[in-house]
Amino acid sequence: MAQNKTGPIIGMAVSSLLSVIFAVVAYMNHTDNQLKQAALTTATNEQQTSRGTIEDQKAQVEALKSMIGTGQTDVGHSDASDGTVIKSVNDLLARVGGDGTAAPQDLLAALNQKYSESNRSIFTADDRKKQADVAAQTHQQSVQSKDAEIAQFKAARDAAEANLVKKEQEHSEQMARLEDQNKALRAEIADKEEEFDGEIERMKLEIEQLNKEFDDQRTGLVMLRSRRREKEDASFSKPNGVITTVDQKSNLCYLNIGQAAGLRPGTKFSVYRQDSSGTGRASTADIKAEIEVVSVLGPRQAEARIIDEKNGEPVSPGDPFYSPLFQAGRAMEILVAGQIRLMGLNREEFRRLVRSNGAKIAVEISDDGEFLNEQTEQISEEKARELVTPGTRFLVIGDLEPPDGSDGDPTVEAQYKAIRDKTEILKKEAENRGIYPIGLSSFLEHIGVSG
Repeated sequence: MAQNKTGPIIGMAVSSLLSVIFAVVAYMNHTDNQLKQAALTTATNEQQTSRGTIEDQKAQVEALKSMIGTGQTDVGHSDASDGTVIKSVNDLLARVGGDGTAAPQDLLAALNQKYSESNRSIFTADDRKKQADVAAQTHQQSVQSKDAEIAQFKAARDAAEANLVKKEQEHSEQMARLEDQNKALRAEIADKEEEFDGEIERMKLEIEQLNKEFDDQRTGLVMLRSRRREKEDASFSKPNGVITTVDQKSNLCYLNIGQAAGLRPGTKFSVYRQDSSGTGRASTADIKAEIEVVSVLGPRQAEARIIDEKNGEPVSPGDPFYSPLFQAGRAMEILVAGQIRLMGLNREEFRRLVRSNGAKIAVEISDDGEFLNEQTEQISEEKARELVTPGTRFLVIGDLEPPDGSDGDPTVEAQYKAIRDKTEILKKEAENRGIYPIGLSSFLEHIGVSG
């Protein structure tokens, strides 16, 4: 029985204990739940805070990546793998130090380095700017000076243009006056030209008439001269002197001319008979001897050698002597035409003979048919005509035909034709000036040269 009464008590005690335990457990569970709920709430808050921090860090990372500007999406770690921001930055830092200087450790150091370099560049740029400012100021001053000069030039130009306009106006007025004068003068000139043309025509007719009369008179004069020479064979020259004494034993004679007449040794003369019809005639029949001066003894005395005389006609005192190449006080001038082929002479020997007698050849026609002067230089026809003067005494004419044996050689025929053509020119000039034509053989006899 007794055991049955404690059983409920134990059961109640156990039940109470269990209730307490359950209550404690429940309380503990409730407290633990509250703590866990508080912890969960705290964790949730921390998670949100961390998430915000992470988002902020991610935003900062993106901002830094954007600021760095490498273009990579992966930041990378300490290994600096390829394709990461860290690798690109390291490469950039290496390039910054690529000029031989130490590479910066980070971007801040690189920026500081670049900042220092920039400051130096800025300093240099400032210095250059100052220099540029000085140069600009100098340039500005120069420009201002040039502007002042330009202003002066413009003022001078404006004044010159105004003066030019004035001058042009005056010139235009003057030109208008001159044009009026020119019109009047042109009208007057036209009248004068018409009058002058009429006068020219009248003078041409007069000149033609005068030329015709002159040609007729010239032809008549030439014919009269020719007829007189043929009919009378008159002397055209006076004796150069007379023989004073003769030494027949020494074959010498003495002349009444000397230094005063310009006589010199070597001059040859022809000696004429005292009863001759005149010296220097075309006919040489009155020539009795030839003499050559060997010595000039005084102003009016000379000694000559008798080199040839006719039989029975000895040289005597009082005989006149003459040479066409000698003229007292002056050198004789002659013209020579044709070939020189007589008495063994050639052209050069003939020239020496003329010079030895104190004469000169003004104009000659060469063996090739060309005009030559005294110096044997070829000259033109016009110059040859000029050298024929009234002081020229003779036209000596040699051979005008080809020698025997040429057999009609065209070259020789052309050569002699040229000689004949040139000879006709000299003949005409000689006729116009009264120059006596003489054959080569007669000329040589008159100067004391015989075959």
